[in-house]
Amino acid sequence: MEEQKTELMGIMFADVAGSTRLYESVGDIEAESRISEVLTRMSRQCINLGGSIVKNIGDEILVTFPSADSALQAACDIQLETQKRNEKEAKTLMVRIGLHYGPVIVKSNDVFGDTVNVAARMSGLAQATQIICTAETISAMVNSSLIECRQLDSLYVKGKEKMIDIIEVLWAPDDSELTCLYSAKKELENKPAWSMDLRYQNSLTQICKDQPSIVMGRGKQCELLIHSPQASRAHAKLISRRGKVVLVDQSTNGTFVKGVRGEEIFVHLEECPLAENGAISLGLPVSKNQDHLIHFCYS
Repeated sequence: MEEQKTELMGIMFADVAGSTRLYESVGDIEAESRISEVLTRMSRQCINLGGSIVKNIGDEILVTFPSADSALQAACDIQLETQKRNEKEAKTLMVRIGLHYGPVIVKSNDVFGDTVNVAARMSGLAQATQIICTAETISAMVNSSLIECRQLDSLYVKGKEKMIDIIEVLWAPDDSELTCLYSAKKELENKPAWSMDLRYQNSLTQICKDQPSIVMGRGKQCELLIHSPQASRAHAKLISRRGKVVLVDQSTNGTFVKGVRGEEIFVHLEECPLAENGAISLGLPVSKNQDHLIHFCYS
């Protein structure tokens, strides 16, 4: 078997924010046309700066760049051009972008590896109009003085032993007025080690420093496999965030969370911090789903 080699690259995920809402408001044909126009324009801007389009993923593009500088410049150009067009044409389509720079495996016209995974995580953290990257990406720039940025947070990312610094790139002229955020990295790193135990039937799973997030659901790809017909294939995520676990529902039927005090919360396509011990039920109220409860407990 041929030995796989890595190349240093900038990885960008750029997607159209609010596409689901657009399809609902203007219909499939018009929405697809508008989104396709934005994707084509973003692709062209990336290619002009040396980027290579790896693939389109729905309303998102995955692009590689030969340097961190070109990746960040393309990201800023995309946001500036999108803002100008929205103002000129009275449109409201916005873009969010995630970036990371590092070693990548290139195979069969696709890219793989930890760098790609981290870039995807940055894209997931970005809100509409934001450019989110890692501090490593900024450090890899030849001309980092040309980019204004601020640290947003420091998080554990799956597969990474240490916390990584999350950076927002300030691409808009008025971004310089934004408040500098206090970084809690040092305090979080000095906190005593903690974990959350998840017990489902005869299985025990843990969220901790080495596994800061898991997916629960019926799909075989999930870290916590739930054998319930009411559960979606990838029903919900549990993510470690600033010393607590946050449940992110992404299901059809929603998720029910019951705390030790007896209160029950319904979560559907939104987030819910798990502040204390309790039980999670996928797709049904806790009282109606006793055989498939996920009991969680901080330790």
